[in-house]
Amino acid sequence: MYNFKEIESEKYISLETYRKNNQAVKTPVLFVIKDNLIYVVTGDKTGKIKRLRNNLQVKFALCTIKGKVTGELVSGTAKILT
Repeated sequence: MYNFKEIESEKYISLETYRKNNQAVKTPVLFVIKDNLIYVVTGDKTGKIKRLRNNLQVKFALCTIKGKVTGELVSGTAKILT
């Protein structure tokens, strides 16, 4: 589990979402932390949102801009905000 104070200076996380057949898809995304929650901004027609509409379970880890994971993988639940 991450301590948010330790990772707030990082820029990218690898966000793992799941297709309908439960196949994982990892995507590097920019993130911010506010009120002990991680926020990611993306368009409402992106693949990430399509997959999240079917399954809100996610995993994430710190990563490089190219998606190379550099931290531990953590499970979570997403919430789509508009």
